[in-house]
Amino acid sequence: MQSMVFTIAVPGHGRPMNRADVAAFSARMTKLYSGIEAGYKRGLSDSEVRETLDLTEWKKLRRFDEMGMVINRIYLEVEAKNF
Repeated sequence: MQSMVFTIAVPGHGRPMNRADVAAFSARMTKLYSGIEAGYKRGLSDSEVRETLDLTEWKKLRRFDEMGMVINRIYLEVEAKNF
């Protein structure tokens, strides 16, 4: 999305974001995905992977209580990709 020309991005959920917001969110998602993938490759289960992740920057989100579901879905994506 960073290669696209835009001023404001309107996501399906959440508030509108400017380019800096989109870049920051993308970086957070990349870090989260990489951490889950690393745990998967070490043979950890999704619940074990959760314990290894630094979720500090996610705690400010209004729906932080749903992070377990997000982690599980990414874990399943990583599992399918590495099957």
